Amino acid sequence: MTQDAEQNALLALLSEGHGGVLVTIKRDGRPQLSNVMHAYYPDERVVRVSLTDDRAKTRNLRRDPRASYHVTTPDRWAYTVAEGTAELTPVAGQPYDETAPTGRAVTLGLTLAVLAGAGWLAGMIYTLITWQL
Repeated sequence: MTQDAEQNALLALLSEGHGGVLVTIKRDGRPQLSNVMHAYYPDERVVRVSLTDDRAKTRNLRRDPRASYHVTTPDRWAYTVAEGTAELTPVAGQPYDETAPTGRAVTLGLTLAVLAGAGWLAGMIYTLITWQL
């Protein structure tokens, strides 16, 4: 499997699935993990997640915008971790406001800076792979 094929296989996990684990950093430095739904925009290399403004993960991202996002195959034999710096939209003023889908909602945009993964993809076993994007 070539490096491009491996990277494309890892990115496919972001495109094919819609659920994952958002990892932010708590005030004391420990990780905060949250199961969330996402949309991946491959042309922009951005993962978008709708968040509620008063939740811990949103407060964590306002304080420290570094984040990781973990997705896996249903059989858990392969995974992708996308890392980057989060950008949050303003809080939506009303439900269905253009800035976010519901009141109190903000949208996280995580631009991929590092991509890592391991497992079984496209009929090939591979070890941990990491790219700076």
